[in-house]
Amino acid sequence: ISVASSDSPPLTGVYVDKAYTDFLEQEFIKTVECTAIEGDFWEVAVFLYPAPHFECTAPNNQGKLCYAEFRTPNKVLLAKSSSWKHEVIHYLLYKNTGDLDPDHHSDLFVKCV
Repeated sequence: ISVASSDSPPLTGVYVDKAYTDFLEQEFIKTVECTAIEGDFWEVAVFLYPAPHFECTAPNNQGKLCYAEFRTPNKVLLAKSSSWKHEVIHYLLYKNTGDLDPDHHSDLFVKCV
């Protein structure tokens, strides 16, 4: 057990309750079923950002604002939960093919989002 003293800096972070985790997991499962591509929800590291967006970090989106973004090998930066399934598709494609399809050529981005 750790007790913070008055000299300790405040803790930072985001508390996410089970309902939100359950929602992300269920949407992940639906996306796996739709794409027919294997993946494991618990392998994905989700980083929550304040809504509605954040500055994109991917080279193909430099200078733009993102609602969400997939970063190899298994990170999803997420400010808007409605973008979750889209980023899961990037993750599944990357995990199974080595190509995250940054230009969105796959019909899965239309079919499964």
